[in-house]
Amino acid sequence: MSGTHLKGKTYEEIYGEQKAKELKKIRSDHFKKIRKGKDPWNKGKTNIFSEETLKTMRRKMTLTGKKFLEKHPILKENERYKVVENILYIPCKQCKDFFIPTRSQLYERVRSLKSGRNGSFLFCSETCKIKSPLYYKKNIFKDDHEELQFKKYSKMVYRLTNLEIKNHKIKNIDMRGLNNGYEIDHIYSIYDGFKNNIAHEHIASYINLKVIPRKENRSKKSSSIISSQTLLHITI
Repeated sequence: MSGTHLKGKTYEEIYGEQKAKELKKIRSDHFKKIRKGKDPWNKGKTNIFSEETLKTMRRKMTLTGKKFLEKHPILKENERYKVVENILYIPCKQCKDFFIPTRSQLYERVRSLKSGRNGSFLFCSETCKIKSPLYYKKNIFKDDHEELQFKKYSKMVYRLTNLEIKNHKIKNIDMRGLNNGYEIDHIYSIYDGFKNNIAHEHIASYINLKVIPRKENRSKKSSSIISSQTLLHITI
């Protein structure tokens, strides 16, 4: 397929979801073979581009709110939003606070809407993501009963966590919040605690808490950094 009528369309729109998935894997495998054992062409090099070229590259990479909404009106139709100084803000699907989504988050959301799946919801943090039934119900829980049990479990953990924060000194706790870009992380995750039937008090313990960058917390998702044995040992 070729032609200007395909410009701006995704693989899914052109080939269908299943075929697009196969083609993307083939392309990914192809480039992995090409790159295998080779250093990047710019490794160790400096001053490759002129300042004028760099300015042009930065300008093209900048994701402006108005341009994105004009290019993807489907986002306007399905999301609340606001544009401040040409920066796009979207409310988190869980806590409803406005935040600045990443480029990949926006494109995944648009791709999902165009495909008709209405998924890839926008969350301001991994904490909000794991608390949202929109994420867990689809990706983790086997049925509604298990989802309900997890919600009860996590609610109690968060209640105890807030008490621990009030009663104990936690390093960099003042850095929390959207403005600073840091969040409270449960080193041994709430989800793993639920799955392994760990008492709420161990998961919520101040020893199991640390303040980390939001980006790091998102990449960590619901995984744990320590084992359940270590958690129980340090929080007894």
